Amino acid sequence: MRAKRQKNYTGEHVRTRVAMIFLVLMVTLLYLTGYRMAAASTWLPTMPKSLEGMTLQPHPVDQNTLMMLGNPRGTAGAYAVGDSRPVEVTMVTGGMFENYHDPTACVGQGQFETIGIDTVDIADGQEKAIVRRLTFRHRQNPDIRMVMYYWQQRKSGSIDFRARMGNFRDMPARVEHGWSTLLNHDPTVIVRTYVLFDGRSTESAEETRLKGVSAGIVATLRMRR
Repeated sequence: MRAKRQKNYTGEHVRTRVAMIFLVLMVTLLYLTGYRMAAASTWLPTMPKSLEGMTLQPHPVDQNTLMMLGNPRGTAGAYAVGDSRPVEVTMVTGGMFENYHDPTACVGQGQFETIGIDTVDIADGQEKAIVRRLTFRHRQNPDIRMVMYYWQQRKSGSIDFRARMGNFRDMPARVEHGWSTLLNHDPTVIVRTYVLFDGRSTESAEETRLKGVSAGIVATLRMRR
């Protein structure tokens, strides 16, 4: 009888120790992940003062936009010359899952409707830079259009253009991003560049400037590896 009680006691003791070790490992992993995520949220490079003959005009990121994205650090500005339509650029830190919000889930459900989703390589024969290309049309005034490029760029230089819905609902993306952040400590910045234009005008001319500015942003960030 004593031997049986001793055996049961030993088994319970082993299970308790295993559970405690597992708990300690989980707490440690969560702490390290949180630490790495916080560190990843510190990388917010400055934008070039000029690109494609256009001068940067900095302006604050819209506070409502930052709240929707989980309050990341952000920077924004417009590149323009003369009377040309400005090319808007917004960059936010990509450390936390909430920072990722696909433009079709916010821009495409507000004043604009999404009318096209594609990808485009903006690198012009250099190292590939494939970004998402989104086109929108104003709901009240269909003549007003928007072309937007959207991508996530790591400090190491790699680019990800896949859709990331609000709060990182794509579970494989959550795992991939968390794993990369935890093990590689490779901070990410989320970039949106866009230009508005009159749908009756020449879209190609507006997008040429958008592509040039976007390529310049990519190249600048890659120089800061």
